[in-house]
Amino acid sequence: MRVDDVAGNIYLALLFGLDFRAMLPPLFADAAAGIFRRAMDGAASDFERVVEQHRWATMPSAVSHGKD
Repeated sequence: MRVDDVAGNIYLALLFGLDFRAMLPPLFADAAAGIFRRAMDGAASDFERVVEQHRWATMPSAVSHGKD
């Protein structure tokens, strides 16, 4: 459902005394979920790119070798 459809329905609701406010939360919830999903996808892509470009160094082992 598009915003202009909702605006038209609200106008008709005011004209005929009907209440279409229940239609609004799903519209905004879907939009917010889409924004969040795109932001998370972008963040995951950026993180993957940074991890792939990072120069990893090996750390010395804490296990003693050959000493009992």
